Formats: sequence, structure tokens, C-alpha cells
Amino acid sequence: MTSFQEQLTIGVILFVITSLFTLIYVKWDKICNFSEKKRIEWFPLQQTITFSIKHNEELNSGIYYEEINRVFLNNLKRYQLTKSISHRDFSDIFLFNDMEQAQEFRSRKSLDLILWGEFSSDHLKRGGEHESEIILNFTYGFRYSDGNKEQIEQSIQKRISEIMTVKNHWKIRENNSREDAGKVADGMFTVALFTLGLTLTNQGRFEEAEVIFDKLSAYLNDKNDQTANQLKEYLVICNINLMQMVLLKKKINWEQANKISKKIIKVSPNDKLGLIIAAISYYKIGDLPNSEIVTSKLMNAHPRSGAARINFAFIHILKGNYSDALRQYNRLFSNSDIDFGTVEVIDFLNQEFERTKEPALRYASGVITLNLNGDQDLAKRDLGEFLKLGSENKYGAMYRDAKNILLN
Repeated sequence: MTSFQEQLTIGVILFVITSLFTLIYVKWDKICNFSEKKRIEWFPLQQTITFSIKHNEELNSGIYYEEINRVFLNNLKRYQLTKSISHRDFSDIFLFNDMEQAQEFRSRKSLDLILWGEFSSDHLKRGGEHESEIILNFTYGFRYSDGNKEQIEQSIQKRISEIMTVKNHWKIRENNSREDAGKVADGMFTVALFTLGLTLTNQGRFEEAEVIFDKLSAYLNDKNDQTANQLKEYLVICNINLMQMVLLKKKINWEQANKISKKIIKVSPNDKLGLIIAAISYYKIGDLPNSEIVTSKLMNAHPRSGAARINFAFIHILKGNYSDALRQYNRLFSNSDIDFGTVEVIDFLNQEFERTKEPALRYASGVITLNLNGDQDLAKRDLGEFLKLGSENKYGAMYRDAKNILLN
């Protein structure tokens, strides 16, 4: 190899290496996100629930705590949560005096949730009978942006407090200790899963949150008592929150949104938001018949729902029933609640027009813009495009209506 060839080879190698490092530098965030995603797929994360509860092993509180731990661990096994939740007991190693200490420890050890507190004195009695009470605190991780830390924390704490108000059996009587300890363990298990699901939702770990809420739903169904039924309604709220977070993502996972909406409807069949998202998500995943069925349920449950009118009109346009679509729009503007985001609907209609090239979707975006958004120039542009692309012979009254609007 000549000197020139050697230099050329070295130059090419240096160029390739430099280009490679430049590419890695530019795409570093994407590379990290991809590797993290694959790591989670190949090695699923475990959420950690940690106990740190002061008790006396030689007295009643020690016996009760052993039973509570046993029941809690059995529940993890019974509901197949041992792969997704790691349970740790630090009660003999580390006890917390305040929330700040617990939060610092949680952060340092990368724990998801700490249940910490203490039993009341083993020597207390009520009505001549020994009674112990467990006082619990919950320390968890959550995500926040600048300025909303307090708001997020208060929101989660409020929900935990509401759940604990329902699950309010935290006392153990000596003569009924086995049953009472089981009830305390039930309360700890329920509140722990609710808290874990809420914080995972907040952190954007939607798939993990969904698993937790599904297991919690199965647990409440098995309990099937008055308290469980109350908490099922609260689980609907948690799933609505999860669904809303899923819908905020830049690229919405409509399959996931559809799954969550069906869970909401299963517990609360007439939930308006659940029905709206179910109807939209069915369409988005290519199931127009079920979208129409859910829209009918939405209309029956909420006769004044503008979202139902919007959905029906859209479905009629796709099916070529333009006069029926026009009737839905007329009713929307005359006697319906505006229970949808107009900007989001207009964006959706524009996207669907670009995809399908159906001229009637320009009519739809035009009349909604005119009546609900107030932008006459934009409305006239869309209606004008509809008239240009369509014909009176095909679109009938819809075409004539667009003409009248532009003339006036």
C-alpha cells in the first residue's frame, strides 16, 4: 500500500468515526429513549412497595404485623403481581420520623412507594379489651413541571385520603385479631395499589399503571362488598385520569385508549367521557360498526350531547348519508351541549379530509368553525372548497346550505 493509500484509508476511517460520533451526539436523546424502551420490554420494571412500620415483635403488634405481611404477600401472589411488584420490609432496619426523611430515603433508594408508620401502644384497651391501631403514611414518587409540584402532590394526596376514608378499618381487637388483621392488610393492599397506579399514571408509565388498575379491579370484584363497590366507582375516576393522560401523548395509542374506555364503561355504563372516547377510538382502530353502536349509547344516555351529534354526523358522512349528517349539525347548533373541544374536532375533520378526500368533511369543518369558533374567513374558505369539490346533485341540501351561508 502506497503512502497516499495509507493516508486515504486513515482519512476515511477518521471520517467514519467522526460521523458516527456526530450522529450519536445529535440523536442521543432518541437513542436513550429507544434503549430504555427496549430495556423495559426485555427486562420489565418492578415497582417497589416498601414497609417500614414500628412494632414490637414480642407483643401483639408484632403478631399482627406478621399476619398483615403474610396476607399482603399472599395477595401479591394470588393476583399475579410478584413479577411487577417487589415487596420489601425495612421495619427492622429503618424507621422514619417524618415525611421529609421518608421522601429522601425513597428517592435515594429509587423506591416507588413506602408505607410507613407505627402501631399504637400494645397496652391500650377499649371496653376492657386490648386494641391496637396502625397509623399509616404513604410516601411516593411523582413527576411535576415547574410551578405545579404542590398542585400535583395535593391532587394525589387528596385521592389517597378519599380512598382511606372508604377503607377505614385500621384497628385490631385482641379477641378478633385474625379477622381485623386481615381487614387492615386488605386496606393496605387496596390503598397501596391505588397509590401506585396514580403515581405511575403521573409519571407517564401508562402500561404499568394499567396493569395495576386491572389487578385492583379483579381484587375489588372478588371482594364484592359494600366498600369494594364504592371503590369501583373511584377506580373509574383513576381510569379516566389514565385515559386523559394517554390522550395527551403526541402519538396517541388508540388501542390503549379503547381498552381503558371499555373498562370505564364496564363499571359505569353511562359515563359520558368513557363513551365519547370509546366511540372515537373504535373508529381510529378501524371498527366503524362498534363506533356507531357506542355513539347510539352515548346519545341515549346523554340526549343533549354535542359529541354524540358530531360523531353521528361524521359516521353519516362516511356512509354517504349527507342529509342525515346535515340534520345532526342543525341539531348540534340549536339544542345540544358543547361537550367537546371545537379546535380538536376541526383538526380531526381536517386530518380525515386529507386522508379520505371526502368534500363533505370540508362542509363539516366550515359550519363548526362558523358557529362555534367564530372565524368567518376560515369557515368561508372551507365551505368554498366544499362547493368547488362537491355538487348539488350528490350532496343535495348540504350543498345548498353551504351556498346560502356564503351568499349571506
